[in-house]
Amino acid sequence: MSRSWSPPCLRLLAVGAVLAGAAAASQPVSGPADRDGLAARVTELRGLNRDAELAGALERLGRAHYAAGAYPAAWAALDEAVRLGPASETEIGKAAAQAELLLYRGDAARQGAAPAVAEPALREAVAAYDRLGVAGAKGQVNARNLLASLLLFRLHARYDEAERWLREALAVAEGQIGPESAHAAAVLANLGKVHELRGELDTAEAMMRRALAAMERTAGPEARATLVNRRTLAYHYQKRGLYHLAEPLAVQVYEAERHQRPGQPSLAVAADELGWIFHLMGDTIRAEPLLREALALREQSLGGDSLETAVSLAHLGVLFDTTGRGAEALPLLRRCLDVRRRQLPEESEAVAGAMSVLGEALARLGLEDEAGPLLVRARDLRLAVKGADDVEVAYTCLALARLAARRGELATARREAAEAWRIVNRAPVVSAADRVEASWLVGALGLVAGDPGAREAIGVAQGEYERLLAATLGFTAESQRLALLRGNAPFDLPASANDAAAVARAAVRMKGIVLDSLLEDERRARESGDPGLAALANRLRRARVGALATSAAALFQEVEKLEKELARRVASMEGRSGLPALEAGTVGAAIPERAAVIEFVRYQRIGPRLALAPAYGALVWVRGRDAAWVPLGDEADLRREVERLQLLVQSGGPEGWLTEAHARLLAPALALVPAEVRRLYLAPDGVLHSVPWAILRHPRDGFLVSRWEIAQVSAARDLRPRRATSAGDERRLTVVAAPAFAVAAPGAPGMAATALPARSAWRGLSFNDLPGARREAEIVERLAKARGWQTEILHGEAATETRLRRLSAPRILHLATHGFFLPPAPGGGGDPMDRAGLALAGARVTLQAWERGETSRSETDGILTAQEAAALDLRGTELVVLSACDTATGVAAAGEGVFGLRRGFARAGARQLLLTLWPVRDEETSLFMGDFYRGLLAGLEAEEALAEAQRASLRRVAEAEGNVGAARVAGAFILDVRK
Repeated sequence: MSRSWSPPCLRLLAVGAVLAGAAAASQPVSGPADRDGLAARVTELRGLNRDAELAGALERLGRAHYAAGAYPAAWAALDEAVRLGPASETEIGKAAAQAELLLYRGDAARQGAAPAVAEPALREAVAAYDRLGVAGAKGQVNARNLLASLLLFRLHARYDEAERWLREALAVAEGQIGPESAHAAAVLANLGKVHELRGELDTAEAMMRRALAAMERTAGPEARATLVNRRTLAYHYQKRGLYHLAEPLAVQVYEAERHQRPGQPSLAVAADELGWIFHLMGDTIRAEPLLREALALREQSLGGDSLETAVSLAHLGVLFDTTGRGAEALPLLRRCLDVRRRQLPEESEAVAGAMSVLGEALARLGLEDEAGPLLVRARDLRLAVKGADDVEVAYTCLALARLAARRGELATARREAAEAWRIVNRAPVVSAADRVEASWLVGALGLVAGDPGAREAIGVAQGEYERLLAATLGFTAESQRLALLRGNAPFDLPASANDAAAVARAAVRMKGIVLDSLLEDERRARESGDPGLAALANRLRRARVGALATSAAALFQEVEKLEKELARRVASMEGRSGLPALEAGTVGAAIPERAAVIEFVRYQRIGPRLALAPAYGALVWVRGRDAAWVPLGDEADLRREVERLQLLVQSGGPEGWLTEAHARLLAPALALVPAEVRRLYLAPDGVLHSVPWAILRHPRDGFLVSRWEIAQVSAARDLRPRRATSAGDERRLTVVAAPAFAVAAPGAPGMAATALPARSAWRGLSFNDLPGARREAEIVERLAKARGWQTEILHGEAATETRLRRLSAPRILHLATHGFFLPPAPGGGGDPMDRAGLALAGARVTLQAWERGETSRSETDGILTAQEAAALDLRGTELVVLSACDTATGVAAAGEGVFGLRRGFARAGARQLLLTLWPVRDEETSLFMGDFYRGLLAGLEAEEALAEAQRASLRRVAEAEGNVGAARVAGAFILDVRK
């Protein structure tokens, strides 16, 4: 199993360094060459019998190694310096210097994973500072902090003893340094860690927040000590899986470090921690640059052998491994293990962690013989160092379970997975993502084993995933919500088990949930009565069209920021649940009489040895019945049928392909549809979004639309009645047609940089004039006026983006112009919502300006992208007709529909969309639209009107061009419905 929400099995952040944030003044970091020079000076002084100078040189070398994270080397140099004794003119000065040496030496042992040496060394430092009395107060606090850190993280959970040392430190800090001092705040944060490790999370959070607030008051919000406390709190939230709380804190630290200390190791730490949080959120786009930045900074300033560099090697390697880039991951993870083995004792958690992630990466690449011994050794080390109930042991058990499953050792795999789940359930601090990972594996292995109890385990796993998703929707931007769904497909387990009830529950709660959650956030903001929240929603709409942007990157960041802020504020409102609180029976009851829904689901079918194969199935919903489930087969087989259909409509082919596609894609589900049903709502998924369902042919009944009215929905859930939205004039129709592409709109090229794909992607477009679109507009206008509708026609120079944006939600909006969907740019897909769009007045002028290297103002350039369409206000618009080429085209995302104009106009609020899957001749389009509007304006529902128009088109065209020619015309039009 490879998931972007892999268990955060490293926990390799410098926890000790965070805990001991107030230990001592930070030392300037020396590069490898500087440390070599200091080492040479030490060698030179050894032969000169000048102990005082040698002690000083050893101290400088030890501190340089310490600052670079080379802790074993730091210990060796500082230990020798301690034995020689510091040079000082007074006994007090000598005692103070010796105490500081002891402190650094002890911490070098602590961070170097040598607890047997570190504990007595740190106790010696405590005693040395205590002998100094009041003059040693700060050192007394620091030494106790470090000793408590050792007891908490390097030995077996000596919580009570650690707390005693910290209470002593707090008494000294508050009594002799000051209750608002940095030292007191550091101790409070560390006491919070004690409560965290005991599972007393609310107390832990309160203490860490209190410490941070005190530090902000005393030292200022961007002081180094404040940033350390902010990192501590962020790490606490990260461990709990509360990424919405961890991320803003980590961002603040990163921005402060970037501003104050560019190029320094502290910036590397901040970049690494923020990048790791993004990785845990499944946001690789943001995580990778930050983790690369951290690694580069550490290699440059600390060298390749630093333990801090090893942290970056591990984190970036894990990111590569969990995103299918194992070949890039292995060299990094091997380097990490090599550094740790050379710098640390073999019996250390850091070495075990490096072994574990390297073993996982090797196993994923099929290098099982090398992976197995590493994972076993990692598990044994973690058991010895951390104990049988530590969550780190669980992560290695999960890796061993997956490896055993790949080898066909099912009993071993289930035993390891069960042990991991036991530990996860007992761990005091564990994230929702970790619970999802462990429960998924238990359920999957039970399924593969044919265990009758697997259904219960699958239910547990689905519940864990629902909780994770519900929480995630409350604080993330659209891209992060989609990343979570990609990494944790909600249908894999229940669909593989052929559990109709569980698949139906997943569908009603999670299919299409990202789009629904975004619309819900905006709706609740509008209806909240909070002017600030409504203003935030409006800012988000403006940002989406680029009104706040100066570049594509800035636009992206602004939109993401506003989406997160809106989600967080809406999530705090009473009644916000994250996921729709729906049961399958509620959705089934909303299906109209004499109608059925066939809801397609793409999932990864779990096979022997946990092999995953993309496959499809269908839920069949009929009013008054439980949903039925039908497996349809492998994606590769279905994709071939879809590709043949595309070939047929583009260049022709045998009529039999339509019949074969019907048998393969739809017949198994149709067999469960009652005979009295006359309307089918289809909810496609993945590759099935591009199927022209209406023209599939039954061997006996002919074209599908000859028997049924056909419409599409994103999910069966969309047929539930929604809250009424106020419309403008109930009988008002606006037509935007035949724009003047060659006439510049006011304020077009030269105003502000547009945030659109690279100009090279547009070179195949020309936007020729559309006289047929003008004739089509006249037909629609005539039919509407004959039925008493108020009409507004925007054509030629009036068909501008500005006029479109100013529309006040007509009941019907008809757009007859050029549509486009651009190919992805070389080397990257880009946002498909920026690659799909419509051409309006001035579009050709804009293309010519781009060819000359000029820029344009995105809201007046005549290019209406899907992203910009999403910012239109079409709440109350019953139907949008996109009579243009390829308006249904886009990028299909499993469970989330098509990213293109379809999604853009749905986000704008339109309830129904009439779109095209491919271009149709002008004359046939005009005739088709005439038939459609005759029925619609006469009172037929859009589903009925479309079916009548398609049937008329099939009869008309078939006489001259046969069934395939007729199918090319009638099949191009689809109706997308959101009740």
